Amino acid sequence: MYSIRSIIGCMNDYEIINNLENHGDEKVLPGHFLRATFPRIGGRILTEGGGNLVGLGLPVLEGGMVIRGHKIGESDVWPKGWLDVESKAEFIEEIVAIDGGLTISRPNEVQAREARQLQRKTWGDGSALYPWDLYGKGRGAETGLVALENRKIVGFLLGFGGRGKKWIGDISGGKEEGEWIESQLMAVDPESRGKGISKALKWRQYEDAENRGIRMIHWTVDPLQIVNARLNYGLGAVAAEHVRKYYSFVNKLNQVPASRFGIYWPVGSERAERIRGGERILHVFKKLLREGARVINPLSDNWENIKPDGEKLLIEIPINWTEMQENNVRLAERWRERTDLLFDGIIGTGSEKYVIGGGVVEEERAYLIAVPFGEIF
Repeated sequence: MYSIRSIIGCMNDYEIINNLENHGDEKVLPGHFLRATFPRIGGRILTEGGGNLVGLGLPVLEGGMVIRGHKIGESDVWPKGWLDVESKAEFIEEIVAIDGGLTISRPNEVQAREARQLQRKTWGDGSALYPWDLYGKGRGAETGLVALENRKIVGFLLGFGGRGKKWIGDISGGKEEGEWIESQLMAVDPESRGKGISKALKWRQYEDAENRGIRMIHWTVDPLQIVNARLNYGLGAVAAEHVRKYYSFVNKLNQVPASRFGIYWPVGSERAERIRGGERILHVFKKLLREGARVINPLSDNWENIKPDGEKLLIEIPINWTEMQENNVRLAERWRERTDLLFDGIIGTGSEKYVIGGGVVEEERAYLIAVPFGEIF
């Protein structure tokens, strides 16, 4: 008999995750994903008698779960609504968009394996990589796109389905049961950056969600990476959640505790649609600098009693967070400690909270723009 449950953080769960990490199989999901994101998107563990792991279930937005097996039992009879994908590795290359010399496509098997190599190039050899087979139809990912220039993989975007109680765009800020796309992983080859590839991938994801009636796309980012901030908020997304130490790993981009903003991109919102239609919001935020919005330096300012009374905030962050972590880890730890305290207190949905709606660089300083939740849309 099977048992279905979520990861609850008990010792047995951690033992299962550790065993998967040590398995060495290139089709095994990374341990940091299983610890942090998997429970939040409604992922489930499937076990059989004695508590032995059978597989991991990823939500399918059309209903049911996709099971990715690791210690598959002998029975072929799965729980109702669970789909065994081990025998269904179907890769069909499908061009989604062509923009000049850039092609956005659902990849074939060769391209999916090349995207995995770009993962390694981006995050380093020591990082746990996401399986290449996720890009195949019905293999567990809801978004699996690659960007190509002259048939070379120069970028990719990987996302999952999410199901549960979450803010999915209601202007009251309340959480409700629903489904969303969890945009988990994106990278662009360093040699091809600055060409709009990331935006092209994200807008294709947005259009797919729109066509399927999905109201929200969600992902997480480091609050202190200004490069990511300018991309995310330039799409019309907002940071409406803050989680300390979201990930436990350390890699070349994360030398201090990996706190994260929860980024929310409401599909069909007026703000996102204006930007899709060509409106640029950067000039709006630069105007704030000239008009005297309150500027906060988290290392030195007294900000404990901030309330969203209509005042917009310019919150300073490091101009080069990756470099700081490499060259001055103590200073980086101080930045993380202070901004964790600040963001814990002010970021969220509802009338008493702020969201981050923009990022700007001015005179060699980087700022996040915090706007009262009720004003952002």
